[in-house]
Amino acid sequence: MAPWEMSGLTIANLYLCANLLLVAAAGSLAAIRALSASLPRPLTYRHLLVMGRVLGLTALLAPPLALWRGGSGLSPLRAQVWSAPSMHAGTAAVSGTAQIELGLNAQHVSLSLNALAGSTSLLFVLGVFIAVWPLLSEARATLRAVRNAHLLRRLGRVRVLVSDREHVPFAIWIPGHCLIVLPAALLLRPADLRLALRHEAQHHRARDTRYLYVMLLGRALFGLNPAVHWLTRQLFELQEFACDEELARRKGHCARAYCSCLLRVAESTLATKQGQLRSFMTSHHGFALARRIEAALQRPARPLRAPAATGIGVLGVALLAILSAASATPVRDRRLSRSDAERLEAATQGSSAFPLKVNDAVLRQLNLLLGTPDGRAFLNSSIARMRDFQPGIRQELKRHVLPTELLAVPLVESGYRNLAPKVGPGAGLWMFVAPTARANGLKVSADWDQRLDVRAETQAAMHLLSDLQRRFRDWPLALMAYNSGIARVQAGIEATRSRDAWTLYRLGYGNDPDYLARTMAVILILANPRLLD
Repeated sequence: MAPWEMSGLTIANLYLCANLLLVAAAGSLAAIRALSASLPRPLTYRHLLVMGRVLGLTALLAPPLALWRGGSGLSPLRAQVWSAPSMHAGTAAVSGTAQIELGLNAQHVSLSLNALAGSTSLLFVLGVFIAVWPLLSEARATLRAVRNAHLLRRLGRVRVLVSDREHVPFAIWIPGHCLIVLPAALLLRPADLRLALRHEAQHHRARDTRYLYVMLLGRALFGLNPAVHWLTRQLFELQEFACDEELARRKGHCARAYCSCLLRVAESTLATKQGQLRSFMTSHHGFALARRIEAALQRPARPLRAPAATGIGVLGVALLAILSAASATPVRDRRLSRSDAERLEAATQGSSAFPLKVNDAVLRQLNLLLGTPDGRAFLNSSIARMRDFQPGIRQELKRHVLPTELLAVPLVESGYRNLAPKVGPGAGLWMFVAPTARANGLKVSADWDQRLDVRAETQAAMHLLSDLQRRFRDWPLALMAYNSGIARVQAGIEATRSRDAWTLYRLGYGNDPDYLARTMAVILILANPRLLD
């Protein structure tokens, strides 16, 4: 599968990598904040907020980029998807027992792909439910508060509403509407009213009310990751601190009056509980309030300049990018789809003297050979052995005017091993049984077995294959007869009145029902060796 092709496995890999990077992003932001607090000229809260948002965005965008570039060999984690546990599992197993093999250095574990996908989906849905359910409840309460509020005035595109049920001012952006909701009690305190209006209007100017939805969406998608809640909590904090900081820069701003206003608003909310859509301050109680008052009263006169802040942010992004490249683990899907097999057929058809055909049987054999660990090991070792025998066999094929695709036959028969008779009824590279060997000129006795003479058995195989092709004038039938015997194939043709080898196999006239499909699969693989890369 190409790196840019999306599949369920690719999405799962992206999701896991993004979760890891979100942990790193939350930790990096906390480290930068701690570093800033220790500097004589710290970063502004607005710079810290921008850094946090960029780090979070990098954690989401870096994994697709790393996977698009093919992942990294630095990661100790490996994952491969196999069609079946073994090439001997049987063709029926290909459709229902796909396995994913997870490896960490030298340790490997195989799991059912369906079971893993189901449990992963369940965890994702559970995380979404845990994160979204309270947000939906809070969203309903927020909309109810907006509907029950009364319009006080308009400030440009911002509508200022007054509610006799709310105790904390809040700003909310609903697509097409910028709203500020003020408690009715503030109308009796004009100074506090002006401060609340300035604060909430600043949230709209800084687009904090829009970034809020992005943060809550991230929390919903990664609900079971504690680092996401840690990161969003830090961003909520920084939004409030940055807003306070911006107001403190205005001419005539009195920090003590502002802190008194915060205390009075907090006091009025002691018996209430509000969510983050409406009020960050009351959702974190005394800790956040103390931090805000401390930030307002101890604001440094000379913060760190923007270029230095940019440098720190670039360093944090670079570290996340490096971690993404090192941890990206492309899931290698060893299975072939029907469209993959058809593309192989189209690429091979032009050079093949065989009537190659990709059907369900061939596809299953392709997946048993390429999509199982021992299948790939068998192919690699067989092809390595084939190099020793290939020149001589090619020469004989050319001398008998036979197609080079017949190089696949010894691989299917013996895996290019010159097997002794005790292994099975057949022997040698071409796995002749004794009667067939004698019928084709080979001497087979207790003292001398020419089936183990590579040159002699190859010449006999050329003679037999040439005879079968002349007899049936069809290579699929000839290969079927090579495995099942002439009599059995001829009986099938006469009984079914069909000369289609696939039909004969389907009706049970083949000795090995998978022989022709396996041979066709090997022909495709030998013509496309990149499949084993």
